[in-house]
Amino acid sequence: MCEWRRFVRWAGWRALIGALVLTCSSTVSALTPTAVEIMTLDRQMAEARCHELRDALELMVALATGHAARAAEIERRTKAPHSPDHRAQVGRREELLQSQALPAADRAAINDARSRLEAFCPYEKEPVPRDLPRAVDDAMALDYLLAFAPRTLAKLRLCEVFLPERRGLLERTWAGSTLSRLVIPRLRDAVDPVRAWMKEDLGPPAPGSKPAIDLTDPNKRRQQEAICDALPSDLRRIEAALPPSFMQKFIR
Repeated sequence: MCEWRRFVRWAGWRALIGALVLTCSSTVSALTPTAVEIMTLDRQMAEARCHELRDALELMVALATGHAARAAEIERRTKAPHSPDHRAQVGRREELLQSQALPAADRAAINDARSRLEAFCPYEKEPVPRDLPRAVDDAMALDYLLAFAPRTLAKLRLCEVFLPERRGLLERTWAGSTLSRLVIPRLRDAVDPVRAWMKEDLGPPAPGSKPAIDLTDPNKRRQQEAICDALPSDLRRIEAALPPSFMQKFIR
């Protein structure tokens, strides 16, 4: 029996809002074994790719706040060789891609699956869509939560870093959101690492750094403040897109 799951993606994730992702066994069986293996490898490597994005953001913050030792440690970490398993996965994926010309349906399925994996990395840049449609079922509602709530909290953390007067904004915003009252272990597992990310006081941007220079420009400062001021409404927009039955089922 096929299970249809709707998931929101847009141009930044190489798809359109409201795209349908078919995750039923009949669709998987219609793909070639090569495509199925590539998609499996992408799932196995998704966490490592997300960690690379996180490290890139941390490096930017360390350089901007004048933490040379922290920046050097992050650079060492990012330049360290990957594990043998990861190198084998990357090599195998390249081998599969070069071994044969994949049908268009296979390529589309691989790209859709990879976009979906990227959507759940909280360190991606894309914000919550302004025209987020109402989730049609619990599966879609959970997708919204796992993709958008951690991402919004990560952006709040960056606001705290570059606007020191906003320290504590992340926890205040999350505590004031109805989403924080949802008893969903997968949501907690996705949100807690972001709440702990760069939680220590890193100090203001270092004099002479680009963020420090930008913040002396009234227009650029107002633009950054406006971005940060709008983030709590992103959480409210996620909540508004969840079915009332879903909220009633999981809220405490």
